[in-house]
Amino acid sequence: MNFRYTDFPEGNPRRKGFQGEEAETKFEKVRKLNEVAKCKDTTLSHLALAWLLKQKGVDAIIPGGKRPEQGRSNAQAGEVQLTSDDLEMINEILK
Repeated sequence: MNFRYTDFPEGNPRRKGFQGEEAETKFEKVRKLNEVAKCKDTTLSHLALAWLLKQKGVDAIIPGGKRPEQGRSNAQAGEVQLTSDDLEMINEILK
């Protein structure tokens, strides 16, 4: 993961959630989710989109993107197969 909370300028409200022990907890969740994505031979973003599609009451998702290739890439998330065990594991990580 290349992102650092310091990438946000001082005073940016998004920086607040990436400091101290709370930040390490969030980063640990991301690390674990990255491992799940690797096991599924997909990216973290595709895993997130596939997980969203499996949520009760969700029929469609609208991910953002600025370039056509981002839209094509996001569409590949529909090909990610998540089992009930996968969903349980992801939900446990997100607690």
